[in-house]
Amino acid sequence: MNKVFLQQGSEAHREGRLAKLVEQLFTQIMRATLVPLAVLAVVAPELYKLVFGPDWTEAGLYTQILTPWALLWFLTGPFTGLFAILEQQPMQLRWNLLNFAARLATILVGAWLGNAILTIALMSIAGVLTYGLKLLLTFRLVHLNLRIALVAGLPYLGIALASVTFLLALDGLELDPVPYLAISIVIVLAYLIVTYYRDAHRMINRISPDSA
Repeated sequence: MNKVFLQQGSEAHREGRLAKLVEQLFTQIMRATLVPLAVLAVVAPELYKLVFGPDWTEAGLYTQILTPWALLWFLTGPFTGLFAILEQQPMQLRWNLLNFAARLATILVGAWLGNAILTIALMSIAGVLTYGLKLLLTFRLVHLNLRIALVAGLPYLGIALASVTFLLALDGLELDPVPYLAISIVIVLAYLIVTYYRDAHRMINRISPDSA
């Protein structure tokens, strides 16, 4: 995806529409990842336990802790080529050094404390901070208002919060794992089907002769 953005971003930069491209891609990534990751964060322990066995329950907890970092990683990953497009490689190098130092520090502190969950939590916090900074740098480089981009993602944040609230309520009812996980899968599939059906419908309307 980074290579695709590098090609499209270079062309958009020459045409003066780079900020719009970044905003559109940011919104698309948020739409594709926010709700599925939010649902996974809630059900991960039960999912891992059911699929891999009880010994994997803790791995599900690790997934929950790392989900915010994963979301920001998805949101910023395609924009790495932006530094090259705008000839800001020194800024990219400084960010890479900061990211490496933050990861190393969390590993050393976690090893010193001898607590695996705390180490994962520190890594997630460090990841959120460093990749959050990368997102801010991305918007700053293309002169894109962060509020505009976040407002575009509000509908997906609302759906994610509603899904999480519903699943937590179901969890309080102590359902069996199979129906509980089945419901979570239905939520994700329904969201993806409705979302991308609307996209396909718009595309068909654009190319339909009747719409001319």
